[in-house]
Amino acid sequence: MTKRRDVIQNSPLEDAKRELKARQQIIEAQRKTIDGLREKRSRSIPRAKKQRSKAGSWIRVVIPDTHGCYVDPEAISAFLGDLESISGSVREIVMLGDHLECGAFLAGHYTLGYVSEADFSHQQDIDACNDLLDKIQKTCPKANIWYIEGNHERRIVRWCMTQAQRHGADAQYLLDCHGAASVLRLSDRGITHIEQGKHYCDLTVPATIKLGRCYFTHGSSHAKHAASVMLQMYNANVVFGHVHRALEASASTVGAGVVRSWCPGCLCLKQRLWSHDRPSQWNHGYALQMVAPDGDFLHINVPLFEGRSLLRPLISQMA
Repeated sequence: MTKRRDVIQNSPLEDAKRELKARQQIIEAQRKTIDGLREKRSRSIPRAKKQRSKAGSWIRVVIPDTHGCYVDPEAISAFLGDLESISGSVREIVMLGDHLECGAFLAGHYTLGYVSEADFSHQQDIDACNDLLDKIQKTCPKANIWYIEGNHERRIVRWCMTQAQRHGADAQYLLDCHGAASVLRLSDRGITHIEQGKHYCDLTVPATIKLGRCYFTHGSSHAKHAASVMLQMYNANVVFGHVHRALEASASTVGAGVVRSWCPGCLCLKQRLWSHDRPSQWNHGYALQMVAPDGDFLHINVPLFEGRSLLRPLISQMA
C-alpha cells in the first residue's frame, strides 16, 4: 500500500513575512552601499592653522569728522582713551576731514537759520581743532599724520576765491592767512596736509591718498548706501568720512579680487539744529587698521556707545 504525502501549503501570512524579510535585506544592503559611498566622498574639516603674530605689525588709526566746536565731548573722550591704550603700536593716523566747522564762511553761500548755530566764533572753532591735534600728538608723538581736507575746510577756499574776485594770487594770499594749513600750523606740527583740488600719490582723484593697500578720502556721496557708491567709484579698498554713519560694503571683482569700503561714523554732535525734529541716523565711532609687514590689513570700525568704548575691555580679555 503506497503512502501519500500531504502537501502542506503555506498560508498567505507566512508568504508576506518572507517577502518583507527579503525586502528588508535588500534595503539594508543598499544602505550599506550608500554609507560606503558617503565615507569615500566625505572630507574631514582641516585643523586650524597655527599662525604666529607677524613681527613688525602696527596700527593705523582713522579719525572721521569732528567739526571743531561741534565735537561730541563724550565721544572724543572715549576715542582719546582708546588711543592712549594702543599708542605704543600706532604708526599712522589719517584724519578724514571736516575737523573744522568753518561756519563763519557760510555767509556768502548759505544763511544760518538759528541763533544758537552762531554761538561760537571761528577762532573758537580753530582753538577746538588745535586742542584736538595737541592731544593726538601728545598721545602718539611718533605717529605720521595725514590731514585730509573735507567739504567744510573747502568753505574757506570758496570764501577766499569770492573775496579775491577769483584772482588766483590774491586768493592764495587769503588762503595762506586763513586756510586750514595755516590756522592749524600743520607744517610746524609735521602733519601732511592733503588739500582739496590737488592730486596725490599719482591718483586721478584729488584729495585722496593711498597708504599700503587702502585709499583714504573725505568722500562726496550722501546716498543711503554711500559705502556701495564709493566702492563702485574706487573699485578698491577705500575708507571715507562725510556721511557720519558707520557703513561697510564689499564686492568681488575680476581685476581687484575682494574689495571693501568703510565709513567709521563721526565724533561730532549727532543731532544738529538744521535737521529740525528728524532723529539723526549718525553713529559715533572711529576706525583701526592692523597692518602686516606684507601690506595685508584688518580694518575694524570701532563703535562708541553713549561715550563708551568696549575696545579696552576687549584688549584686556585677549591679553
